Amino acid sequence: MQKESDKISVLCHAVEKGGIHCKVVVLKYGKHVKTFYDIEEDISHEKAILCAIIVGLSKIKNTSIPTQINVESKYLAEKISDLGNLWKMKKFDTQKELENRGLWCWLLDLSDKFDKISIVRNYKVTSESTGCLKKIEEYIYAHEE
Repeated sequence: MQKESDKISVLCHAVEKGGIHCKVVVLKYGKHVKTFYDIEEDISHEKAILCAIIVGLSKIKNTSIPTQINVESKYLAEKISDLGNLWKMKKFDTQKELENRGLWCWLLDLSDKFDKISIVRNYKVTSESTGCLKKIEEYIYAHEE
């Protein structure tokens, strides 16, 4: 069984409030933890999570270390776990997937760089949600007229 210190965990989450999404990515490797937040308006939850995954994978410099993506979305976990079969053939099932085609292709290109990459749907959100809500409130406050 693989120990936590033997892999990089990419925890991806998005929180929406008032049409504003805050994306959070937490990278964990052994004792090292880095957290990244980003705010974006008028995007779907799926797109926010896809962007978070792309940001997380883009931050990893050593792609030879086994990497595990953690998401709360069953839909995304299933789609991403089947990337090799579906997306390499450029088969997009729904209008949403067609709209996000560029992101799916970007994710496919990124994932091809990793020696071993997996996705699980087991990410339980805790303090990251609170951090996201705080970032959204700061964003709203900064953009009030």
